Amino acid sequence: MKRPGAFAALMSRRANATASGGSASAFAETKTRLGALVSAKQEDDLVPLYDRADAQGALVARLQPGVLATVKHCSGTWCHISGTGFDGWMVQERLWGVYPNEKID
Repeated sequence: MKRPGAFAALMSRRANATASGGSASAFAETKTRLGALVSAKQEDDLVPLYDRADAQGALVARLQPGVLATVKHCSGTWCHISGTGFDGWMVQERLWGVYPNEKID
C-alpha cells in the first residue's frame, strides 16, 4: 500500500476515541465512517469516481490507490465518498475499510 500513513492516522483517531471513554464498538457503530482507502486491482491503476452510483455516470475523477476518503453512504455495491478535492461514487469493492455488501446510511 502506498500510503500507510493514512491508515495509521485513521487507526490513531479510533484509538483516541476509545481512550477518551468511548468503546471500539461505539466507534464502529457511527453512521459515517471516518475513512476508507481507495484500492486498485493493479498497483498503478487509477480508480474511477462517478457523479452517481452508476458506471454510465459522468466521470468525476480518477483516484490513486491509497487515497483516504470519508465514506458518506454505501448501498452494498456503491459508496458515496469525499475527500480533499473530490466527491462522488465509487464501486464498493474498490474501497479498503468497507465490508463487501455493507450498507451505510
